[in-house]
Amino acid sequence: RIILTDTARKGSKQYQGIIDWKKVKDSGIDFAMIRGAYRGHTEGHINEDATFFTNVKNAYENGIKVGIYFYSSAVNENEAIEEAEYVLNLINKYSFQKYITYPIAVDIEDFEGTRNFNLSKEERTKIIKTFCEKIKNNGYKPVVYSYTYFLETKLDMDSLSNYDTWIADYYGNTWYKRNYIIWQYTDKGIVD
Repeated sequence: RIILTDTARKGSKQYQGIIDWKKVKDSGIDFAMIRGAYRGHTEGHINEDATFFTNVKNAYENGIKVGIYFYSSAVNENEAIEEAEYVLNLINKYSFQKYITYPIAVDIEDFEGTRNFNLSKEERTKIIKTFCEKIKNNGYKPVVYSYTYFLETKLDMDSLSNYDTWIADYYGNTWYKRNYIIWQYTDKGIVD
């Protein structure tokens, strides 16, 4: 079982807040995908997740395997490199090399009003491939994360077949037809 951490998404709403990782472990959670950072939807600035350090440290110290994800709104390959380097620098900044034993994911989505909304399928695919290659070339396992519809319609998944996929599909039964390593089946899951 997985827990997904995220201080805030799509605005300033607080999600998990402070997490008692011992209780999480006692609830049967095996691993956590923890948001490391994100690029703003409109202005494009990269920001470290406010609870990244605390969540990684405490999850690891309570025996939970840790992966990281970066919420991307990159509009070109240079920005994809910048995002991947930001994640790698975060790991080095906090000396978390031994803590990160699960993948590093690039989370790509879009909705009207975001800076990456009008990108073509080819442009998005190049951005993802660039991020993943940078992560892979630095000794970590990259993963592509998004919701099923986006993966099927907004990316060329044949071109991204060298990377594992983490899907978000909340309909009780995924219709994603390709292989995936993580299925996030709800956005309403709760553990103690």
